[in-house]
Order: sequence, then C-alpha cells, then structure tokens
Amino acid sequence: MGECFDPATISFLRFFGAALLLFPIMWIVEKDIPKITKKDWLLFALLGLTGISMYNICFFLASKYAPVIKSSLFIGANPMLIMLLSGLLLKETITKRNIIGLLLAFSGAVIIITEENIIVLFRFQFELIDLILLGALVSWA
Repeated sequence: MGECFDPATISFLRFFGAALLLFPIMWIVEKDIPKITKKDWLLFALLGLTGISMYNICFFLASKYAPVIKSSLFIGANPMLIMLLSGLLLKETITKRNIIGLLLAFSGAVIIITEENIIVLFRFQFELIDLILLGALVSWA
C-alpha cells in the first residue's frame, strides 16, 4: 500500500518543491526584481496563509471526505466568487458580459462534471464537509 499524507503535509510538499525549483529560475531570469518592503512581506504572508495554506488544507481534506462531484462544483464556482468579491471589496466593475461568461463557463463545468446528468445534483444533501469546501473556496478567492 502507498503512503498516506495529511492535507497539511501535501500542501507543504507541493509548494516547497515548487519554490525550490522556481526561485533559482526567477533569480536567473528576472533582472529587475523590485525591493521587497515590510508591507510586501505582510501581504505575502497573508496571501500565503489564505490563498495557499488554508485553501490547500481545506481542499485536500474535503477531497478525502466529500464526493468528487461536490468538490469539483465548489472549485468550479471559484471564478464566480472571485468576481463577486472583486466587485464588493475592490470596487471593480462587473459587466453583464462578465456575468454571462461566468454563467456559461460554470454551466459547462456542471455539464462536464455531472456527465450531462444534472439530476444527480438534487440528490446531494448538506454535510459538514461542505463547510470545509466553502472554506477552500473563500480562502482562494
């Protein structure tokens, strides 16, 4: 049998490995790297905590216990939540075209994820793991 890792370990190994590979490439390729301020470090830490750590821990934990269809639909809703929060928090303009595009994209995702059997969505009931999936969604957005 293969080894089992908890969600925090998987998240750490995933991004630590990426950092080991990408940081040396960045230092070689990028010549004009701006000086990082204390405020930047605070923002990096906040983004790392929410968008990377919390998202991956919640997502991997939910992937272990939630049905794949449910996890996929929550993650498929990410762009919609990002757009909504961008409009509310960053005052970005959300156009009718943006909304139509997101709805079309999400509809396509639903059709693919459910294998054109959308009725399967009505069989799901609320479970505690849904809150973990929602946590993944919000922390990424």
